[in-house]
Amino acid sequence: MKTLSALSLLLILSACGANQREQSASADTTASASADTLSFVQHEYQEKTNIPCEVCPQVSVNISEAQGNSAVARSINDSVFAQMKRAMLFSDAQKDRSQTTYPALLQAFVAEYERQKRDMPDATLGWEAQVKTVPSFQSDKLVAVQVDAYMMTGGAHGLGTRNVWIFNKTNGQHVTNTDLIADNEGLKKLAEEKFRDKYKVPAGKPINSTGFMFEGDKFYLPNNIIPVKDGLLLHYNPYDVAAYVQGPLEVLIDWNTARPYINKQFL
Repeated sequence: MKTLSALSLLLILSACGANQREQSASADTTASASADTLSFVQHEYQEKTNIPCEVCPQVSVNISEAQGNSAVARSINDSVFAQMKRAMLFSDAQKDRSQTTYPALLQAFVAEYERQKRDMPDATLGWEAQVKTVPSFQSDKLVAVQVDAYMMTGGAHGLGTRNVWIFNKTNGQHVTNTDLIADNEGLKKLAEEKFRDKYKVPAGKPINSTGFMFEGDKFYLPNNIIPVKDGLLLHYNPYDVAAYVQGPLEVLIDWNTARPYINKQFL
């Protein structure tokens, strides 16, 4: 079984055969959103196994593809595909890494399921993979793509993650947290105050005193620092800083409060 990381969240993966549907996908925009909003089209892919199975893999991949041939559109589409490829080709046995399309990735994922099923014919391999990407935010300067993923390849339960990739709307480059945040220490201090208030961690007590699992017992910002309509959303996936049963944890900082901590080139 492969444990998914938040970044691989996309991992989501895949598994069942070649159905494709298209429909328009809309993105939330701020009041100052550019007139030239990037458009997306939704593609759905499925693949299924041809071998007998009591509990067959359930796989559905819905990808929001940026339209046009601009640097921004190409960067978004290439980044999503590259991460999906890393997620689905997780086994050392998957030697062929030449896939360039989603149907080919799905086929490779199912082939790995079939290989493991042949090696363990009596095992119940209830693999499940669901992934969906949507454009979640656009402004004059930024476009964000949200990736919701769920993967189950054995064990007591699967893992659901949410990750958001942010792109510079001018040149298509990926915007990291370091790029986005101008005052990391200031934002971290503010976020900890809001986190403690929301999740009832007493001031002056260690951050893990009520059961959280921050490494080193020190508060830190999540990998997902996400611009949304109402502000800056800090999103921790399951297992990031707490037990699975607690699910995702979020802190929202409204725009008026968050703005001083953001790199001015993205405001």
